[in-house]
Amino acid sequence: MGRSVNALVLALAVAAIGILGVATAPGAELEETYGLGWLFAARGPVDPPADVVVVAIDEQSSGELALPENPRAWPRILHAELAHYLSAAGAQVVTFDLTFDTPGASPAHDQAFADAVRSAGNVLLAESIRRDTVRLQGSDGKASGNATIERRNRPLRILD
Repeated sequence: MGRSVNALVLALAVAAIGILGVATAPGAELEETYGLGWLFAARGPVDPPADVVVVAIDEQSSGELALPENPRAWPRILHAELAHYLSAAGAQVVTFDLTFDTPGASPAHDQAFADAVRSAGNVLLAESIRRDTVRLQGSDGKASGNATIERRNRPLRILD
């Protein structure tokens, strides 16, 4: 019973912050920063489905493969090989939790990755959102506030 009450309190707090976030930028930032984490904490750990496999990229992988720590800097040919391998192994869906919205170091590797994505036919690529804040000015030239502009960053055209 105690866990249910805690979950309810956290859900109500997140909802209140969400409602506040609709009206104010600081409220939206607070909800975005803490809301989902609170809900996951209230829910507790959940075992993944038995038929799901996560292929993780981490610092240890970088070291063992002599690659940069930042996976965005890894050669795209490695992502292509992984997509081919997972498809051949029978994966129903392959999702990369990386954005590929800028060209890699090698156009040939970008092409190989694009070919692998098309060939597999089951690869999902993430988009990101770029948030820019613009200072607004009144007709008198004085600052009158800020506006936040959000833009979708889609994967490279070659990956469409």
